[in-house]
Amino acid sequence: MEFTAASAKQLNEALAAIDFNIAIPDVGSAQTDLIRCYLSHYGLDRLKTPWPINHYLGTFDSLDYRLACHYFAVPEDRRRANIVVLHGYYDHVGLFRHAIEHCLSRGLSVLAFDLPGHGLSSGKPAAIESFDHYSQALTDCLSVACNNGVAGPWHVLAQSTGAAAVINCLLRGDRFRPAELNKIVLLAPLLRPTGWNAGLWKYHLLRWFVTRVKREFAVNSHDEEFLKFIFEQDPLQARFLQIDWVRALKDYLETFDSADSCSAAMHIIQGTEDTTVDWLYNLPALTAKFPSARTYLIDGARHHMVNESKFYRDKIFAVVDEILQESGVKGS
Repeated sequence: MEFTAASAKQLNEALAAIDFNIAIPDVGSAQTDLIRCYLSHYGLDRLKTPWPINHYLGTFDSLDYRLACHYFAVPEDRRRANIVVLHGYYDHVGLFRHAIEHCLSRGLSVLAFDLPGHGLSSGKPAAIESFDHYSQALTDCLSVACNNGVAGPWHVLAQSTGAAAVINCLLRGDRFRPAELNKIVLLAPLLRPTGWNAGLWKYHLLRWFVTRVKREFAVNSHDEEFLKFIFEQDPLQARFLQIDWVRALKDYLETFDSADSCSAAMHIIQGTEDTTVDWLYNLPALTAKFPSARTYLIDGARHHMVNESKFYRDKIFAVVDEILQESGVKGS
């Protein structure tokens, strides 16, 4: 069975509320066949780990969204902690195989979900009314897991827009109170994108005439196979940049600028060949707002850090290991 946009829609409609007591069965219904097709397409059925993994898949509700959620569980006697993995704009959990596999091999059970408007989740593709919706989704996902017996400690590994959801949570603690996060690891966090000032002029002009513009696929990784896959073979890729997402980003930046500084410790991993975010502006702004933040530069790495070529990915994950070892999570 080929995984297509039509089968993705079928799967979205067929998924039930996530049950952390019932793993995906090896055989079963037509729904199970759809799940298996999805997992095979993205390699999530071929995770290389030192131990067997139970995988749970379903949905949870957040605001008006129905969001697809995964939980990859390490055997209890091997589990060191849980880590929530957040993807970036245009992405989804299916593209995070390398990160999920790495975390599992370190004894970390992985909770991951598709942001609103992404992957198997509901919402207009790649659109959002407010970045608060992303932060609320993170808060609700953690609440659902904790209320269903998934105990901490919790870490977070977030890429780009996913990192923005975490940053927004931390700066707006009066509104968002996710489960206590121990280690906060942000990969190429989104604050101001490259060319933001020019893009803002375009936004002010275009918002009166169009609701979306055709997406330009960025060369954001040294992994040519990955770039080809998302352009040619990923039915969950949005093909348009939504104007309301740009407005929501503008609001997020204004909220960031006006917020008080935050004492939360975070670890920022950034590639020096990232042309997606304006990291030379972002890193000083982030460390000024979060005085306890630590930064780690990966020379030559591009924006899509979890899908960089193996040479850079190994360097990135080595830094992640170094950060998590401080809390007792060691390599296998």
